[in-house]
Amino acid sequence: MSYIRGIVSVVMVFLAFTLLDALNSHALNDPPQAQATPTGCPPEGCRPGEAPVPFVPTEEATQERPAPRQTCDELPSNIRVTLPRVGAQCQRVAGAAIGNEAIVKAGPLDAVDVWGSVFPDTQVCFAASGGTFKFIDTKAMPRVVYDLPAYSDESMLCATINRAGMVVLMPGEAPPVVATPIGSRSLSGCMVTTTHILNFRDAPDGEISSILRAFVTLTAFERTDDWFKVDYHGARGWISADYVTLDGNCS
Repeated sequence: MSYIRGIVSVVMVFLAFTLLDALNSHALNDPPQAQATPTGCPPEGCRPGEAPVPFVPTEEATQERPAPRQTCDELPSNIRVTLPRVGAQCQRVAGAAIGNEAIVKAGPLDAVDVWGSVFPDTQVCFAASGGTFKFIDTKAMPRVVYDLPAYSDESMLCATINRAGMVVLMPGEAPPVVATPIGSRSLSGCMVTTTHILNFRDAPDGEISSILRAFVTLTAFERTDDWFKVDYHGARGWISADYVTLDGNCS
């Protein structure tokens, strides 16, 4: 009899361990609770008869993002920066902030730093009757300094840039008044591409100021029957109409 009780005890102990092992295995393999989506249901969907919890956006999600500051419109009244497209930012600079010792020693009259997305035909003007311009290419390392042609526009002294950098107004005489060629007309939305190496002149059939390489696309602002006035790296001059292809309203 004692022998039979011993066998029963062994069987019960075995069954107890088997049941405990099965419970542990189920707990380990049970998938974690799915997180609710913004609609109130888990990723696999709502269970039958279960209504989703409505999604209520937070105050932060409903607020509109403020538009970026247009710092070029916040410059002093004696500085005007005209952008062909939004994207650039501006800041007036002076003294050591100009970052060029030779220019600082020469006594700059004013300066503005233009950075960000700067597109061709960006105009920088100062309320001055005379002076010259230096352009500091702030993207080049080391920084490179160029001369910028100055011209008058609405009683301000202006220069045109096509990339990010610092425009510095230096002491100097008033820019010469260039006579409008006879028969010239203003253009808007005209692009020309050189098909040959061309002379870049200060007036139609005038003095040669530089040379343009072939297959350069330029913005044209004015034309006569035989010449186009274009912008080339901030300088404006005339090229022959016989050696360019046209794109846009160039008539």
